[in-house]
Amino acid sequence: MRATLTRHVAPGDLARFAFDARLETEVAESIRQHLSEGCEPCSRRLVACRRAGPDLSLPPLLTGGWIVPRRVEGAGGRRAGVLADYELVCGAGSYELDVIVREIESPRRLDIGGQVTTAAALHDPARGVPLSLVDAGADEVVSSARTDEFGEFDFSAASGGRYGLRVGDRSDAPCVLVWDGVR
Repeated sequence: MRATLTRHVAPGDLARFAFDARLETEVAESIRQHLSEGCEPCSRRLVACRRAGPDLSLPPLLTGGWIVPRRVEGAGGRRAGVLADYELVCGAGSYELDVIVREIESPRRLDIGGQVTTAAALHDPARGVPLSLVDAGADEVVSSARTDEFGEFDFSAASGGRYGLRVGDRSDAPCVLVWDGVR
């Protein structure tokens, strides 16, 4: 049996597809084709984008150099001990982020994971991108990692703080607020 790699719609393109009639025809057609092939994850994200409202199609709000995306909330309890799931979809410089934050009840912590894709090429995983989990209150790096061959990453953190994800290794790399300390 041969495994195939499904390339999903980049989060920013999906949000623009949901609300922006000016999306390039070629991009819109490739998204329509992908959805018509029955991709459940992308179909669920499209529904979540439409429910959240058109603000997802706008450039993210910049506050003090941090990107503050609108979060899409999901019901907790999909796994035992999960209090809530939050999905963040936004652009960060030359990358697109799709981040899931899970608040875990015992021991009290956050699991932060997701995928980084390149903004320039539809669905291309961004391999080997340096990421830093930053304590937003102290502006200190809590943990660092690189994306894997599929552009995926995982972090774990205490649930009491505010956290950002710095995408890239430069001090001026974009930093996205992924957890504001509020459920």
